[in-house]
Amino acid sequence: MKFKPSPIQIPAADPFKEDLLSRKQAADVLTSFVSSLKQPFVLAIDSPWGTGKTTFLKMWLQHLRNQNFHCLYFNAWETDFTDSPLVSLIGEVGAEIEKLELGEDSKIAKLFEKTKKIGASLLKSAAPTALKLATAGLLDLEGLKAEDVTKLAENIAKKQIEKYQADKKTIHHFRDELKQLVAALSESDGASTKPVIFVVDELDRCRPPYAVELLEKIKHLFSVEGLAFVLALDWEQLGASVRSMYGQGMNSDGYLRRFVDLKYHLPEATGTSFVHSHVQSLGLASLLASGEANCLRETFPHLFQLFGFSLRVQEQIFTHVALIARTTPENQQLFPYLLSVLLCLRVANPELYKRYCRGEAGNEDVMKYLRALPKGEVFAESDLGCTCEAFLIFGMRDEKKRNAARAAFKQHAHENVEAESKQRAQAVWHNLGMLSLHPGNIIGYLFDQIELTQPFSKLTPQPTP
Repeated sequence: MKFKPSPIQIPAADPFKEDLLSRKQAADVLTSFVSSLKQPFVLAIDSPWGTGKTTFLKMWLQHLRNQNFHCLYFNAWETDFTDSPLVSLIGEVGAEIEKLELGEDSKIAKLFEKTKKIGASLLKSAAPTALKLATAGLLDLEGLKAEDVTKLAENIAKKQIEKYQADKKTIHHFRDELKQLVAALSESDGASTKPVIFVVDELDRCRPPYAVELLEKIKHLFSVEGLAFVLALDWEQLGASVRSMYGQGMNSDGYLRRFVDLKYHLPEATGTSFVHSHVQSLGLASLLASGEANCLRETFPHLFQLFGFSLRVQEQIFTHVALIARTTPENQQLFPYLLSVLLCLRVANPELYKRYCRGEAGNEDVMKYLRALPKGEVFAESDLGCTCEAFLIFGMRDEKKRNAARAAFKQHAHENVEAESKQRAQAVWHNLGMLSLHPGNIIGYLFDQIELTQPFSKLTPQPTP
């Protein structure tokens, strides 16, 4: 029994075979771009949380590997429990080298060991040397003469300068060794003209200090020829992390651009294939009557786009649909047009959803809210919008208000009014004409199904006497 869709499979030979969001074209554009890179480069792929960045990246990386690119994938969020991003970055390079199975005596393995050793010395140099010096003789300041304090201060300054000079040399040495390692990796597959692609995913989900330090390490230590970083992130969310560290007045956009050479916005997903795939993978086509499954296929793509739901939210809604479908008696209708609107409204405007289900709000209140959304007017005037409003009237808990709404549309459909307004009224009235005049407590039944508040086997709508 499945309540969640299975992870998308990425076949090595055809990584975009299950590309439900039609993003192959974006991958082609990015592949063409990175193929031409010669200098150190940091590319940010910007897309909000839950929009399919990770799946896209994994498809794209396999596509790049099929073209003899060396690619490294690093999930920053999974490693932000460590104190040093440098350790994680070097470790990921080592993991990629191990996959090559070249042996300890190979040129690449030896270069990596040298790079790792220099990286370790950088970590050691970060120890608070000055703090050790300062606390060695300052526990009793009153016991020191003025000339002793001056001399100690000079010694601390000298040590700091020496440390700076040593760090600077070590950083240059680290970059030189890393550059040789990157060149050797590229040459190992005869692809010396192609950069090594290092993808850093989930950066925006990391602890702010870790995310900022990781950016700094990429910029200052890993900026070498032949190595291109791709940062997958939500630019706005990462900016919030920066402001949480440096203050709300911080120009986070300007700060982040110090580390990024180019920002690419991942195209927005259309969602039709995504919806159809979920109906199929969750077995909804067999659980529901064919007409109900088709209604979901028709309705959800438009509603998801109207509400601007992320792919993750869409998956959660489908999990809810699967649960409802599997716990509903076979002989009971689910009224998918009404159900789909309610499920979306429950996420986007919980208060209006509850008011409608309690009978405190009606079709006009819901449609007013929908019309206020971007592209809401277009949806409301569409055939699907008219169908959804008819079902909102059909589902109204208060019979008097329901009958009043029906009468208003019947009158408007036959009045001599503006053509477009009359046409819409006729469409709503036509849909109402196909629905029962006495639906009973349909909304109460659906509300219980959605909220899972009662044993479903005992829930059946009671027709009005």
